[in-house]
Amino acid sequence: MTSHAKLSASSSHRWILCPGSIRLSEGIEQKTSKYAEEGTKAHDLAALILENKKVDLEDEDRSTLMHVMEYVSYVNSIPYDIRLIEHRFDISHIYPGMFGTSDCTIYQEKEKHLHVIDLKFGRGLYVHADNNPQLLYYALGAFEEIKKPIDKISMTIVQPRFNSEEKIRTHTICSVELFDWSIDLVASAKLTEIETAPLKKGSHCIFCPAKNICPEFKKTKLEEAMSEFSPLQD
Repeated sequence: MTSHAKLSASSSHRWILCPGSIRLSEGIEQKTSKYAEEGTKAHDLAALILENKKVDLEDEDRSTLMHVMEYVSYVNSIPYDIRLIEHRFDISHIYPGMFGTSDCTIYQEKEKHLHVIDLKFGRGLYVHADNNPQLLYYALGAFEEIKKPIDKISMTIVQPRFNSEEKIRTHTICSVELFDWSIDLVASAKLTEIETAPLKKGSHCIFCPAKNICPEFKKTKLEEAMSEFSPLQD
């Protein structure tokens, strides 16, 4: 598999900031976790409900269902002319191999308004809606596929299990801002092809498959350890 195939929307928050993580991650298996499995289960349930398909609710965890319904209720509150659920967008016209599956994409024709909505089931890591690269990525895909005029794009994160009153957060931009961002996206994608692509530490390291062999991540851990044992200052 080439590095192009790894430039997915779900990992864009990482490789845009750390282009070198793509090359460093080659050949490393991405392990799943119980948290990832919980998220997958929640997304599958949400899609079934939104598409009016049969769901055996007796077999579903009641807590999961309660949180999923917060997302479903928000999605259903938005009038639409086009609504796509768990839809894969291909933006290889922007850069080869780019793709991603959006939880929910809504288009309102009269308002020329695109909504990109993402369910985040994690409870420990706050996910920002402001200039969220994953949702911007999906918006680019929707532009190509819907082929209708779009003036504004609202990107919404629904994070029902996060310990905050702000469980639903939205950031709205105009189409010009989206296309300006796409230029930076392509620049970051090109950087991943360079053998000496830069590595950059940050919160994106948490789910990086290469963090255990990454020199920048190791340096960070060493710096943290040294600070714990540094002499006290007067």
